[in-house]
Amino acid sequence: MTMLSHFPNRLKRIFSILVILILISLAVIVRVFLFPYSNHDMTDAVIPWYDYLIKGGGLQAINGLHDKANGFPPYIYSPPYLYLLTLAIPLTKWMTTLETIKLVSVVFDFLSAWSVFLLVRLRYPSGWKKWAAFFVVCFAPTVVINSAYWGQFDGIYTAFLAVSLYFVCIKKYSLSLVFFATALAFKIQALLFAPLFVVLLFQRKIVWWKFGIVPIIFFFWMIPAYLAGYPLLAPFTTYLGGATQFQSLTMNTPNLYTFLPNQFYGLIVPLGTFTAVLVTLALLWIVIQREKEFTSERIILFILMISVVLPFILPKMHERYFYPAALFAIIFIFYSPQTRLIALSLQVTSLISYTPFLIGDELIPLSVAACYNGIIVMVVCAMFCCEKYCAKTSFNLSVFLKKMS
Repeated sequence: MTMLSHFPNRLKRIFSILVILILISLAVIVRVFLFPYSNHDMTDAVIPWYDYLIKGGGLQAINGLHDKANGFPPYIYSPPYLYLLTLAIPLTKWMTTLETIKLVSVVFDFLSAWSVFLLVRLRYPSGWKKWAAFFVVCFAPTVVINSAYWGQFDGIYTAFLAVSLYFVCIKKYSLSLVFFATALAFKIQALLFAPLFVVLLFQRKIVWWKFGIVPIIFFFWMIPAYLAGYPLLAPFTTYLGGATQFQSLTMNTPNLYTFLPNQFYGLIVPLGTFTAVLVTLALLWIVIQREKEFTSERIILFILMISVVLPFILPKMHERYFYPAALFAIIFIFYSPQTRLIALSLQVTSLISYTPFLIGDELIPLSVAACYNGIIVMVVCAMFCCEKYCAKTSFNLSVFLKKMS
């Protein structure tokens, strides 16, 4: 009798596990289907770099990537990405170089999804919503295309940022700094997280000396490269090389510079960078003055705000630099469901911006996507800066967003 009474619950658990396994399998199958597709980033740069590593015996060939005589573009990624590619070299016995490169990035899609799962579980410890968040990330177009179709690794550093965000939300700040430094070691764009730690410093959540964790972990990640003969300053010159490689105000990024002519590049780049610094300082001042205690919801909203504002107002951005914003917007849906239109819009505008490179044509003008991103920037800033302090006014942002969606 006891066994029969427990059978329905066990059946539900088994059914849930089967559904989860089926969806994970489907997410893998979708990615495997996209593996054969290539692009200029792969054929002109990443595959030649990887082939050079394979022929050179792995990481010991790292210095040769900077040699222009090799006939491929100078290497502009960080050493930790090379470690992952090196670890995957044995797989090239059964997979093509292209497929192996993509597999490395795909693994981190699921780390991102698991981090989002943990963040949503903070809000909903039981029930199905945390798994819904997991699979929304698994099947999000920006996530799937970036890794499995494009072969890029924006998902790698963003996955570490998502882990860092989780540890901030559970108040394990030292671990959060460790994962922030790890993300930074992979890609300089991880600096978008820095304002969060500035706020936590002023809120006395983090003591100043703990910021020493960041350079320690950063250089820890460089040790294998240094042991292989990598020059001491090479990680920094690599970042600089990536920033100066293209002389363009925007690399298909749907942001403010979509509407500005590139002929004023020399004037606009420093002006735009200075403006971004001023805007960041202004947002920090607002937060530090008004936020005495950060809830998880406010932390995630703050990160979402920073991750949409900075790529929108900074020059020389690539279309992929809205990737973190698209991921954090998915998280915030489960904290504030009325913002689902923001998450959907970021997926759409990102896809619009990907088309000029991936298929060689603008299916929809980038100016349209830029306008939508401008609206998203204004709405997210209004949500963060006004909603909490304008409750007595007749304008209710939550109701407004709900009507929009």
